[in-house]
Amino acid sequence: MTQQVKPGHLKPVESPGLRLTAEERVAMTEALALAFNRPVDLIDLRTAGQPLLHEIVTGGIQVLGTRHLWGDLVYRNVMENEDFVPYQKRILETRRRA
Repeated sequence: MTQQVKPGHLKPVESPGLRLTAEERVAMTEALALAFNRPVDLIDLRTAGQPLLHEIVTGGIQVLGTRHLWGDLVYRNVMENEDFVPYQKRILETRRRA
């Protein structure tokens, strides 16, 4: 699901390979909160793991980036769910029983 943001309200990061400074993160979070008129969380999707990535992919709103990049995230989410989530669930269940 995508939501349009008015032109000029948000500026993309110059290079997707660069990390944001603390000041840039705060400024971007504030700009997003103003654009959507609600609190937001700014998350680096390149490093988000399960179950957070699953929550983002299934219920999040894409505001920047191409559909191709979103598709890559969806694919990564499916692969991680198949590979890692069963182990995570088993570990958590074992901890609950202990």
